[in-house]
Amino acid sequence: MDQQVDMLTAVFGRPAIDKIGMTGKYDFVLKYKGRCDPDRRTEDMNPMPPMDRALPEQLRLKIETAKEPVKLLVIDHIEKLSEN
Repeated sequence: MDQQVDMLTAVFGRPAIDKIGMTGKYDFVLKYKGRCDPDRRTEDMNPMPPMDRALPEQLRLKIETAKEPVKLLVIDHIEKLSEN
């Protein structure tokens, strides 16, 4: 599930956290286009659902936004190395 969490983080542009706790490998097919409905153009007639609808509809995975502590690397200063 770690790979799927990484993929969801990239797709949604915010950290995704796995709270399912499933281990092992699983084979599944997820058909989607885009991230969420507001990202789609009104003229887009593609019947594929966006990711935020495809996950609960096709895989029965619940997606919810929440505030959680996350690890974050902050660089507050950087200097160019001297040529010694």
